Amino acid sequence: MEQVNNLEASLHSKAKEANTAEEKRAKIKERLKRIMEKNQLHSRTNVELNSKISIMKAENEKLKSKINKLQAKLQDKEDSTVFVKSCDIYHTKRKTLEEAKEGIANTDECIAKAQELETTAYENLPDRPVGSDS
Repeated sequence: MEQVNNLEASLHSKAKEANTAEEKRAKIKERLKRIMEKNQLHSRTNVELNSKISIMKAENEKLKSKINKLQAKLQDKEDSTVFVKSCDIYHTKRKTLEEAKEGIANTDECIAKAQELETTAYENLPDRPVGSDS
């Protein structure tokens, strides 16, 4: 009888261990299911992000290309502007000298006219009457 009792105790102990192991297995299975769901979510998110990154890289390359083209255009405009400015400065100086020469010539003409008028005015003035005793 003692052996039967020992066997029953052993059976109960083994059944308890089996139940505990089954519960652990069920918990682990549930945990694995949650982890797999999270992994699928992360995988989808990674795929979406990688896709967006690829698109953004392509757009970035296009923008870099546009920037380089615009910088080249700007450099060309700056170069031509410097050339035009240097030409304008040269022409402006030359123009200013020519205007100065014309101004001098005009001044000389004005002085000559003024002298003529002055001379003409003196010639056209009536003679001064000589003082008389009345």
